[in-house]
Amino acid sequence: MNKILIGLLVLAVVGFGALNVLSSEDSPTDKTLENEQNTIQISRSEVAMHGSETDCWTYVGDTVYDITEYVPRHPGGDTILLACGGDGTTLFEQRKTENGEKVGSGLPHSAGATSQLSAYAIGDLVE
Repeated sequence: MNKILIGLLVLAVVGFGALNVLSSEDSPTDKTLENEQNTIQISRSEVAMHGSETDCWTYVGDTVYDITEYVPRHPGGDTILLACGGDGTTLFEQRKTENGEKVGSGLPHSAGATSQLSAYAIGDLVE
């Protein structure tokens, strides 16, 4: 009888451990949650080092984007290069250069364009 009880106890402990493993695989870990909360901090000087057609970072507001892969597909052509290595906020939000010159339609980008841009986010801008 004692051997049966010990065997059942061992099975219960092993089974509980297996359930913990399965449930931890199905839910986010503490490390995953931590990574989602801690974004990469990128300075303006770091963005400035990526100012070419083949290495293009920009920031819009407080978010930094690596848009290098998108540059050749940009419907507005080379205008996007004005944002490489610097502040693309006015260019993106108002379609104006830093000097206030209109580019493209002069209207803000669409919600679709904003959604596309978010896919290229790589960090937060810091001073």
